Amino acid sequence: MAAALTLVTLAERVDAASAKTAPQVAAEESAVEPVEVEANAAEANAAEMILLIPKVPGAPGDKKLLEGDVVGMMFNGVILDSHKQTWAYDMCNGHSDENHQYHYHIPQSCYLESLGVAFADSPNWWINDAGDQVRKFDEMAAQFPATAPPSPVIGMALDGHPIYGLYDDKGDLQRSKAFGGSLDECNGKMDSQNNYGYYLSVDPPFSPACLKGSTIGTFEYSTYNKACPKEGIKNTIQFPSDGEVEAEADDPSSAPINIYLSVVASLVAYASAFFF
Repeated sequence: MAAALTLVTLAERVDAASAKTAPQVAAEESAVEPVEVEANAAEANAAEMILLIPKVPGAPGDKKLLEGDVVGMMFNGVILDSHKQTWAYDMCNGHSDENHQYHYHIPQSCYLESLGVAFADSPNWWINDAGDQVRKFDEMAAQFPATAPPSPVIGMALDGHPIYGLYDDKGDLQRSKAFGGSLDECNGKMDSQNNYGYYLSVDPPFSPACLKGSTIGTFEYSTYNKACPKEGIKNTIQFPSDGEVEAEADDPSSAPINIYLSVVASLVAYASAFFF
Protein backbone atom coordinates (compact mmCIF):
# COMPACT_ATOMS: atom_id res chain seq x y z
CA MET A 1 0.00 0.00 0.00
CA ALA A 2 1.36 3.39 -0.90
CA ALA A 3 1.85 5.96 1.79
CA ALA A 4 1.07 9.59 1.18
CA LEU A 5 3.89 10.56 3.50
CA THR A 6 7.31 9.59 4.66
CA LEU A 7 9.96 10.74 7.05
CA VAL A 8 12.80 12.00 4.87
CA THR A 9 13.91 12.47 1.29
CA LEU A 10 15.97 9.34 0.85
CA ALA A 11 14.44 6.62 -1.29
CA GLU A 12 11.52 5.66 -3.48
CA ARG A 13 8.55 4.06 -1.75
CA VAL A 14 8.49 0.29 -2.13
CA ASP A 15 4.79 -0.48 -2.05
CA ALA A 16 2.32 -3.25 -2.69
CA ALA A 17 1.25 -1.69 -5.97
CA SER A 18 4.70 -1.88 -7.55
CA ALA A 19 6.14 -4.96 -5.83
CA LYS A 20 5.21 -8.21 -7.53
CA THR A 21 3.63 -10.53 -5.00
CA ALA A 22 5.07 -13.99 -5.57
CA PRO A 23 3.35 -16.94 -3.92
CA GLN A 24 5.56 -17.85 -0.99
CA VAL A 25 5.57 -20.30 1.83
CA ALA A 26 3.87 -19.22 5.05
CA ALA A 27 3.85 -21.36 8.16
CA GLU A 28 3.74 -20.92 11.90
CA GLU A 29 6.95 -21.65 13.78
CA SER A 30 6.22 -25.31 14.41
CA ALA A 31 3.63 -25.90 11.68
CA VAL A 32 4.22 -28.64 9.14
CA GLU A 33 1.68 -27.71 6.49
CA PRO A 34 2.76 -24.86 4.20
CA VAL A 35 0.33 -22.16 3.16
CA GLU A 36 0.60 -20.24 -0.09
CA VAL A 37 0.10 -16.50 -0.11
CA GLU A 38 -2.65 -15.33 -2.42
CA ALA A 39 -1.13 -13.07 -5.06
CA ASN A 40 -2.71 -9.67 -5.67
CA ALA A 41 -5.36 -10.33 -3.06
CA ALA A 42 -6.25 -6.68 -2.55
CA GLU A 43 -6.12 -3.50 -4.61
CA ALA A 44 -3.61 -0.97 -3.36
CA ASN A 45 -5.11 2.40 -2.45
CA ALA A 46 -3.44 5.56 -1.24
CA ALA A 47 -3.03 6.12 2.49
CA GLU A 48 -1.79 8.81 4.83
CA MET A 49 0.34 8.06 7.85
CA ILE A 50 1.27 10.63 10.46
CA LEU A 51 3.97 10.00 13.03
CA LEU A 52 4.69 12.27 15.98
CA ILE A 53 8.24 11.48 17.00
CA PRO A 54 10.40 13.08 19.72
CA LYS A 55 13.31 14.92 18.12
CA VAL A 56 15.43 14.37 21.25
CA PRO A 57 14.84 10.81 22.50
CA GLY A 58 17.12 11.08 25.52
CA ALA A 59 19.22 8.34 27.06
CA PRO A 60 17.72 4.84 26.89
CA GLY A 61 15.83 3.87 30.02
CA ASP A 62 13.52 1.06 31.06
CA LYS A 63 11.79 -0.78 28.26
CA LYS A 64 8.34 0.44 27.26
CA LEU A 65 5.89 -1.91 25.58
CA LEU A 66 4.18 -0.63 22.48
CA GLU A 67 0.50 0.30 22.73
CA GLY A 68 -0.01 -0.61 19.07
CA ASP A 69 1.85 -2.61 16.45
CA VAL A 70 3.86 0.19 14.85
CA VAL A 71 7.52 0.45 15.91
CA GLY A 72 8.49 3.23 13.53
CA MET A 73 8.94 4.02 9.86
CA MET A 74 11.61 3.25 7.31
CA PHE A 75 12.98 6.06 5.16
CA ASN A 76 11.19 4.61 2.13
CA GLY A 77 7.82 5.29 3.78
CA VAL A 78 7.06 1.72 4.88
CA ILE A 79 6.16 1.18 8.53
CA LEU A 80 7.89 -1.35 10.78
CA ASP A 81 5.43 -3.49 12.74
CA SER A 82 5.72 -5.74 15.77
CA HIS A 83 2.57 -7.89 15.68
CA LYS A 84 2.74 -11.68 15.65
CA GLN A 85 4.40 -13.18 12.60
CA THR A 86 2.18 -14.65 9.90
CA TRP A 87 5.14 -15.82 7.79
CA ALA A 88 3.67 -14.75 4.47
CA TYR A 89 5.91 -12.27 2.66
CA ASP A 90 6.39 -10.92 -0.85
CA MET A 91 9.66 -10.77 -2.77
CA CYS A 92 10.70 -7.66 -0.79
CA ASN A 93 9.97 -9.35 2.57
CA GLY A 94 6.93 -7.20 3.35
CA HIS A 95 3.19 -7.79 3.40
CA SER A 96 -0.13 -6.06 4.04
CA ASP A 97 -2.38 -6.42 7.08
CA GLU A 98 -6.17 -6.52 7.33
CA ASN A 99 -6.21 -2.73 6.90
CA HIS A 100 -4.27 -3.07 3.62
CA GLN A 101 -1.34 -1.42 5.37
CA TYR A 102 1.93 -2.54 3.78
CA HIS A 103 4.67 -3.05 6.38
CA TYR A 104 7.80 -4.93 7.39
CA HIS A 105 8.66 -7.32 10.23
CA ILE A 106 11.82 -9.06 9.13
CA PRO A 107 14.95 -7.78 7.30
CA GLN A 108 13.83 -6.40 3.95
CA SER A 109 15.62 -7.50 0.79
CA CYS A 110 14.64 -4.75 -1.70
CA TYR A 111 14.99 -1.82 0.66
CA LEU A 112 18.25 -2.84 2.34
CA GLU A 113 19.90 -3.81 -0.93
CA SER A 114 18.89 -0.45 -2.43
CA LEU A 115 20.90 1.18 0.38
CA GLY A 116 23.91 -1.02 -0.23
CA VAL A 117 23.42 -3.17 2.88
CA ALA A 118 24.79 -6.71 2.54
CA PHE A 119 22.00 -9.26 2.39
CA ALA A 120 21.26 -12.95 1.95
CA ASP A 121 21.55 -14.52 -1.50
CA SER A 122 17.77 -14.84 -1.74
CA PRO A 123 14.74 -12.95 -0.37
CA ASN A 124 13.49 -16.41 0.65
CA TRP A 125 16.17 -16.65 3.33
CA TRP A 126 13.47 -17.31 5.93
CA ILE A 127 12.21 -20.45 4.10
CA ASN A 128 13.98 -23.78 4.54
CA ASP A 129 15.89 -25.43 1.71
CA ALA A 130 13.01 -27.79 0.98
CA GLY A 131 10.76 -24.77 0.48
CA ASP A 132 7.93 -26.07 2.62
CA GLN A 133 8.48 -24.58 6.10
CA VAL A 134 9.86 -21.59 7.90
CA ARG A 135 13.60 -22.06 8.38
CA LYS A 136 14.71 -22.95 11.91
CA PHE A 137 15.51 -19.74 13.74
CA ASP A 138 19.01 -20.81 14.72
CA GLU A 139 19.83 -21.40 11.03
CA MET A 140 18.74 -17.99 9.76
CA ALA A 141 21.94 -16.11 10.57
CA ALA A 142 23.94 -18.47 8.36
CA GLN A 143 22.07 -17.10 5.33
CA PHE A 144 23.79 -13.69 5.74
CA PRO A 145 27.44 -12.58 5.60
CA ALA A 146 28.89 -12.60 9.12
CA THR A 147 30.63 -9.26 8.52
CA ALA A 148 29.98 -6.42 6.11
CA PRO A 149 30.25 -2.62 5.91
CA PRO A 150 28.33 -0.86 8.71
CA SER A 151 24.66 -0.29 7.99
CA PRO A 152 23.31 3.25 7.66
CA VAL A 153 20.33 4.56 9.58
CA ILE A 154 17.35 3.10 7.69
CA GLY A 155 14.45 4.50 9.72
CA MET A 156 13.25 6.10 12.93
CA ALA A 157 11.50 4.50 15.89
CA LEU A 158 8.53 6.11 17.62
CA ASP A 159 10.73 7.18 20.50
CA GLY A 160 13.09 9.12 18.21
CA HIS A 161 16.00 6.68 18.30
CA PRO A 162 17.43 5.61 14.92
CA ILE A 163 16.89 2.19 13.39
CA TYR A 164 19.93 0.64 11.69
CA GLY A 165 20.21 -2.24 9.28
CA LEU A 166 21.80 -5.63 9.92
CA TYR A 167 25.38 -4.56 10.69
CA ASP A 168 26.70 -2.42 13.54
CA ASP A 169 29.46 0.19 13.29
CA LYS A 170 32.06 -2.57 13.61
CA GLY A 171 30.56 -4.43 10.67
CA ASP A 172 29.24 -7.36 12.70
CA LEU A 173 25.97 -9.09 11.80
CA GLN A 174 23.42 -8.39 14.49
CA ARG A 175 21.97 -11.26 16.49
CA SER A 176 19.17 -10.84 19.00
CA LYS A 177 19.62 -11.24 22.74
CA ALA A 178 17.72 -14.54 22.70
CA PHE A 179 20.22 -15.98 20.22
CA GLY A 180 23.39 -14.87 21.99
CA GLY A 181 23.79 -11.49 20.30
CA SER A 182 24.86 -8.17 21.78
CA LEU A 183 21.46 -6.51 21.38
CA ASP A 184 19.22 -5.83 24.38
CA GLU A 185 15.63 -6.99 24.82
CA CYS A 186 14.41 -4.17 22.55
CA ASN A 187 16.91 -5.05 19.78
CA GLY A 188 19.00 -1.98 20.58
CA LYS A 189 22.46 -1.14 21.90
CA MET A 190 25.08 1.58 22.21
CA ASP A 191 27.55 1.97 19.35
CA SER A 192 31.26 2.74 19.71
CA GLN A 193 30.42 6.47 20.00
CA ASN A 194 28.03 5.78 22.89
CA ASN A 195 24.94 6.49 20.78
CA TYR A 196 21.90 4.27 21.27
CA GLY A 197 19.99 2.81 18.35
CA TYR A 198 17.85 -0.14 17.33
CA TYR A 199 18.89 -2.77 14.81
CA LEU A 200 17.31 -5.31 12.55
CA SER A 201 18.47 -8.77 13.55
CA VAL A 202 18.55 -12.00 11.59
CA ASP A 203 16.71 -13.92 14.30
CA PRO A 204 13.62 -13.19 16.42
CA PRO A 205 12.31 -10.66 17.21
CA PHE A 206 13.99 -9.31 14.00
CA SER A 207 13.01 -5.71 14.89
CA PRO A 208 12.31 -3.82 18.15
CA ALA A 209 9.55 -5.39 20.23
CA CYS A 210 9.74 -2.58 22.79
CA LEU A 211 11.26 0.90 23.02
CA LYS A 212 13.58 2.61 25.52
CA GLY A 213 13.21 6.31 24.78
CA SER A 214 11.92 8.67 27.46
CA THR A 215 8.94 9.73 25.33
CA ILE A 216 7.01 7.56 22.88
CA GLY A 217 5.45 9.23 19.86
CA THR A 218 2.19 8.36 18.14
CA PHE A 219 1.06 6.93 14.81
CA GLU A 220 -2.11 7.77 12.89
CA TYR A 221 -3.33 6.12 9.72
CA SER A 222 -6.11 6.84 7.23
CA THR A 223 -6.96 5.63 3.74
CA TYR A 224 -8.33 7.29 0.62
CA ASN A 225 -10.33 5.91 -2.27
CA LYS A 226 -7.56 6.77 -4.67
CA ALA A 227 -5.26 4.43 -6.54
CA CYS A 228 -1.52 4.54 -5.90
CA PRO A 229 0.46 6.27 -8.67
CA LYS A 230 2.40 3.79 -10.80
CA GLU A 231 5.54 5.91 -10.67
CA GLY A 232 5.62 5.66 -6.86
CA ILE A 233 5.71 8.40 -4.25
CA LYS A 234 8.73 10.48 -3.32
CA ASN A 235 9.58 10.77 0.35
CA THR A 236 9.60 14.37 1.51
CA ILE A 237 9.62 16.34 4.72
CA GLN A 238 9.23 20.08 5.17
CA PHE A 239 10.28 22.30 8.05
CA PRO A 240 8.15 25.32 8.99
CA SER A 241 9.52 28.81 9.40
CA ASP A 242 10.04 30.23 12.90
CA GLY A 243 6.84 32.24 12.51
CA GLU A 244 4.82 29.15 11.66
CA VAL A 245 6.24 27.29 14.66
CA GLU A 246 5.28 30.16 16.98
CA ALA A 247 1.79 30.33 15.46
CA GLU A 248 1.28 26.59 15.98
CA ALA A 249 2.50 26.79 19.57
CA ASP A 250 0.02 29.61 20.30
CA ASP A 251 -2.92 27.92 18.60
CA PRO A 252 -5.15 26.07 21.12
CA SER A 253 -6.41 23.83 18.33
CA SER A 254 -2.97 22.18 18.19
CA ALA A 255 -3.21 20.70 21.67
CA PRO A 256 -1.28 17.46 20.88
CA ILE A 257 1.56 19.55 19.47
CA ASN A 258 1.63 21.79 22.53
CA ILE A 259 1.75 18.78 24.84
CA TYR A 260 4.80 17.39 23.08
CA LEU A 261 6.47 20.77 22.91
CA SER A 262 6.10 21.15 26.65
CA VAL A 263 7.88 17.84 27.12
CA VAL A 264 10.83 18.23 24.80
CA ALA A 265 10.72 21.94 23.81
CA SER A 266 12.11 21.53 20.32
CA LEU A 267 11.37 22.46 16.72
CA VAL A 268 8.34 21.00 14.99
CA ALA A 269 8.89 19.37 11.62
CA TYR A 270 5.79 18.69 9.63
CA ALA A 271 4.35 17.67 6.30
CA SER A 272 3.65 13.98 6.30
CA ALA A 273 5.50 13.20 9.51
CA PHE A 274 5.98 15.33 12.60
CA PHE A 275 9.14 15.46 14.69
CA PHE A 276 9.36 16.94 18.17
